[in-house]
Amino acid sequence: FNLKGAILQQTRSNSTPLSITYYGNATISALPESNFNMVQDRYSYFNQIIFAKRFNDNFSMQFAPSLSHFNAVTSNMKNDMFAIAFGAKIKVSPGTNILIDYSQPLTSYDDPTPADIALGGIKTPKPGFSIGAEFNTSAHAFQIFASNYWGIVPQQNYMYNQNDFWSGDILIGFNITRLYNF
Repeated sequence: FNLKGAILQQTRSNSTPLSITYYGNATISALPESNFNMVQDRYSYFNQIIFAKRFNDNFSMQFAPSLSHFNAVTSNMKNDMFAIAFGAKIKVSPGTNILIDYSQPLTSYDDPTPADIALGGIKTPKPGFSIGAEFNTSAHAFQIFASNYWGIVPQQNYMYNQNDFWSGDILIGFNITRLYNF
């Protein structure tokens, strides 16, 4: 379940100099119920406030603090993960943009014991890095990117990422978005 809503929108006259947006989700793990003690152990949540600014027609940036929560984690982990993300969009032609994203988990975990590891415990998550290209048509946006994040929902990445982009732990992603103009 996702929710995204604008709180404040940047104006062309710059009388409102930035946009502020809330994004949140609530998810239910699709792993078998036998992996959990109680039904509510399957739940996780994500909350983020996105501060974005378009500096000119060719460049915009965003800064986004977030809080991820999992109801059930191993003993070496924390239920809540604070993180911060930075992103940029650089226009290289009327229909092409370069996208860059860096996110840094701020909460650290205790070193996992062998028992923690057997139950899924991990070391403190590694930062996320993504770089990609976006191609726009009148009706679609296509994105292809390289990232070290593997999860579909952000809280999964912020809580569990062990991939290191700079060591070659890179995954390729592709998105297609249908654009509607009403």
